[in-house]
Amino acid sequence: MPRLRPLDYLVYGLPRSGTSAVAAYLSAVPGVHCGLEVFPTFMDHGALRAPRDFLAHDDPLWRPSSVAEVTARGGGIRVWGNKTPTYFYNLAALYDQLGPVPSLLCLRPLEQVAASYAMRAADPEDSWPRGRGALFAFGDALVLLRALHRLERCDHILAVPQGPLVADWRAVMGQALAHVAPDVPPEFREDELGRIVRRRERSAARPKPPVAEMQQVERDALGKMRQIGATGFFADETIGPVEARRPALEAILQAAPPDPVGWMRRAVERLDDDGAGVAFLEAWTKHVARVTRAPKGGAVG
Repeated sequence: MPRLRPLDYLVYGLPRSGTSAVAAYLSAVPGVHCGLEVFPTFMDHGALRAPRDFLAHDDPLWRPSSVAEVTARGGGIRVWGNKTPTYFYNLAALYDQLGPVPSLLCLRPLEQVAASYAMRAADPEDSWPRGRGALFAFGDALVLLRALHRLERCDHILAVPQGPLVADWRAVMGQALAHVAPDVPPEFREDELGRIVRRRERSAARPKPPVAEMQQVERDALGKMRQIGATGFFADETIGPVEARRPALEAILQAAPPDPVGWMRRAVERLDDDGAGVAFLEAWTKHVARVTRAPKGGAVG
């Protein structure tokens, strides 16, 4: 059995922002593996060891998505990571557990993320929660920005925008690979690239519900994101360390709602969705509590 080792890197970002594609390309590189949400957001990642815990079955939230890949290639894998989009709900704790491991932050324009949230929420065949519509894309955006801002450093986090990834995935993934696995050459297995293409084609061919027009409260929320500069942060197609975006983070959060949960609660109350948003808000509030709860003796930062 290969020597056990801690996780080498993380991949995250707003859901529907290209995290699955980035993970798939990384796993197409000989010697590299990126789990697909094998480890949930709030698990203690400091205790994880690869490859053992990619194959484990003892955690109730464990996902078996990497078993076949790790079983087949485990002996040749030297660099191990995991992508879970909502890692930003627990970012400070994860970096306390792992140290400042190299990470990839996947970014996509907020308008597109919100449309994808809404489409999935409208699909009765999708496991996506029905109440997690477009409005929650904007709530998640506020939480992600706040989580990044609270970190002491962001130089180990590389922004990977979806636009350049779609336009020239080899160039973008070459930079991403150099960040998380600098000693591994940017070579990709052709068989795995073929599977990525086939998965993309199947996804494109799958029937999808039409994207509903935004309600007024959702348009108002998008307007707020534009007003505070958040849409510009997510639409910026610069590939580079998030530390370089810290001045933008400072400016956005100076203008952002000081209480994201309260802001979301007031917005959700205006939604016309038969109460689905209100129902999901309870779960969302618990998920984001570590980022949105005010520190003792101070306001929400």
